[in-house]
Amino acid sequence: MGSRIKIIFFVLNFILLSGFDSYAQKSISGTVIDTQSLTLPTANVLILDVTDSSLVKGAVTDELGNYRINGIDPGSYILSISMIGFQTHEEFISIDETVDDTLQMNPIILRESVEQLGEVVATARRPLYEQEVDRLVVNVQSSITSSGSSVLQVLEKSPGIQVNRQSNTISMSGKTGVRVMINDKFVQLPIDAVVQMLNGMSAANIEQIELITTPPARYDAEGDAGIIHIKMTEFTEMGTTGMAGINAGYN
Repeated sequence: MGSRIKIIFFVLNFILLSGFDSYAQKSISGTVIDTQSLTLPTANVLILDVTDSSLVKGAVTDELGNYRINGIDPGSYILSISMIGFQTHEEFISIDETVDDTLQMNPIILRESVEQLGEVVATARRPLYEQEVDRLVVNVQSSITSSGSSVLQVLEKSPGIQVNRQSNTISMSGKTGVRVMINDKFVQLPIDAVVQMLNGMSAANIEQIELITTPPARYDAEGDAGIIHIKMTEFTEMGTTGMAGINAGYN
């Protein structure tokens, strides 16, 4: 009797685990090249919602033109790939819960953007992600997908950032110990309080977010995961406020 119960228990566990695995989050990977089959680094790769084109998750291609985006729920999306000087590539993709953990895309070719301009002055819009030597810059104001979002929601969709709302922690590239700066000043609060604060901050007030993976020597070496530097559109001095007054007179 005891052996039968063990067998039934094992079968139920197997079925439950299989069901959870089938609905687990997936990954998507691929390569971006040009018409000469040359790889394109620093291209923006965005996963957009099909209903309203809102940003689900994003990444930047590495020096070999490769990208990988993790943590995507099964469903239908728009894959949007863009780079300054090239035409934007968009296509519908479907991630099935029954497929492997990673959806491997065929190489995507971006074609150069050729426009005949007369005396028209053209201004290039900043890409959502800009890869620099020691940091990734998220241009919040250049993205309509961040409208109505909180700063924490923008971070959740940023490459290399993992936000755990249950434990109120933030990790960068799998490492904990991330420090947060606002306008070049470190936030001297516990990380759980920082997470709550970022969840209450509107992205409309943010100009850029710098994800610094290798902080310069001028920053304190405390914490090895990196620094999240938030640049607000208008400088806001953090601290306490008060009023003081004095009365004077003479005969």
